[in-house]
Amino acid sequence: MLGELGAGRNRLVESTAGAPLPTPPPLGDRERFAGTPVRLTEQGRGVLAGGADRVELLPLDRFVGGVHMLSGAPWRWDWVTRVLVAPLR
Repeated sequence: MLGELGAGRNRLVESTAGAPLPTPPPLGDRERFAGTPVRLTEQGRGVLAGGADRVELLPLDRFVGGVHMLSGAPWRWDWVTRVLVAPLR
């Protein structure tokens, strides 16, 4: 997950040198990835503050619990009603 959040132009975290995070294992070097100091980006601070949307900033295409999560139709957690909301089709 950290590797995903630290990649691309709109990354939410980056190395303290301001670069994208190295490729995580198993494709990348485990020692290099684990040893990279990390900081939040401006986009990351915006997401944490609720003013930006992670799904809009970074592409989403993965399976979570058997559900295919895509940027164009993400499931969302409603913090008020405390239920999972299916994407509008």
